[in-house]
Amino acid sequence: MNNFGFNIGNSSAPTSRKLKYLQRSHVGRGPKGYKKSSEKIREEVCEILYRDPEVDASDIEVLVDNGIVFLNGSVDRENKLQKFL
Repeated sequence: MNNFGFNIGNSSAPTSRKLKYLQRSHVGRGPKGYKKSSEKIREEVCEILYRDPEVDASDIEVLVDNGIVFLNGSVDRENKLQKFL
């Protein structure tokens, strides 16, 4: 489920009313000059990895440089991280 209260691809797919809201939505647009810090980005990525039941992130190092995320380490299967790329 996304932030708009519906799942894509099922019976609760967006109605025309929801689509109109999404088209005029300002979600993701911060104030002028706003930039997430590298530490905040790192925290968010670590939380996503931590909460994913399919990924054992215990051997993954997360680095962020100028807004670019680098993952170093190994997982038991490469395709488990494909959704993060």
